Amino acid sequence: AQGAMRKPPEHYLALARRNAALRNAPHEVAANQLLEAQLLGPGTPDGARLLDEAQRAFDRMDMRWHVRQVEDARRAAGA
Repeated sequence: AQGAMRKPPEHYLALARRNAALRNAPHEVAANQLLEAQLLGPGTPDGARLLDEAQRAFDRMDMRWHVRQVEDARRAAGA
């Protein structure tokens, strides 16, 4: 939420994406995708695409807890 002297969420998501890329941190990239999907709405086309990307990344890294977080987000959205 934007307030006095605060920037919109997109600003901070862009910083998080940039930092994850600079650090070459696939876990952070996927976590950012999950968060952004939740903010956009997992049932939206962009949200669903980001969930797919995050889930593929978490699967590759064998991060089961994170995969369950993606699955929970899908369920909550009815997707």
